Amino acid sequence: MEIKIYKSSIVILASSHNPSILSPEWINKNNVYDKKPDRFVNTNDFSFLDFKELSIVLDMNRLTISSKKHSEKTLELLSRIAGKYLELLPHNPYKALGLNFGWQIISPSNKINLTINNHDKDNISNFLNENKIIFGGIIYVNMENCKLRINIEPNDNILLYNFNYHHNIENLYNDKTISFIKNYKTLLKQSESFLKKLYQEG
Repeated sequence: MEIKIYKSSIVILASSHNPSILSPEWINKNNVYDKKPDRFVNTNDFSFLDFKELSIVLDMNRLTISSKKHSEKTLELLSRIAGKYLELLPHNPYKALGLNFGWQIISPSNKINLTINNHDKDNISNFLNENKIIFGGIIYVNMENCKLRINIEPNDNILLYNFNYHHNIENLYNDKTISFIKNYKTLLKQSESFLKKLYQEG
């Protein structure tokens, strides 16, 4: 069995971002990131910067910073860029922060067992007239500073576990929001530890 990260992102929602601000020149001038994008689009309604390690997308309501390489260095970059954005634009009407990780569990024996009112998988398959049913699921957890949602999606011999740590940051000082972002790597390790314990790998 293999536990492997396949995506990670930081999302900042606001009632009004300014997409036109996100140009390569602004990124470089304000020391947000010192690399030049391979591709970019910069308009009043939408901006996109594509780098080798990550991508940044900004529209009127959402900033999304996504990794393309899932190394520790790239994850540190995501949190640094998100924190710098908040630091440079403290007066934006921010609403929510999402710290996100996607994990793959790869194993020929992957399965989720489900029992509803004493009916097991075989009985449910007969009821639905299907020969093969694969179960997924959603887990909700209320944490101290956020709400965690784990989506479990099966796909043949792969299970996808998508972790979303959702923080309500409306009316919060930016310093507090930045402190949540700095916790990004800790949450990554927490999500991995959860999966290892679930599958008794550690």
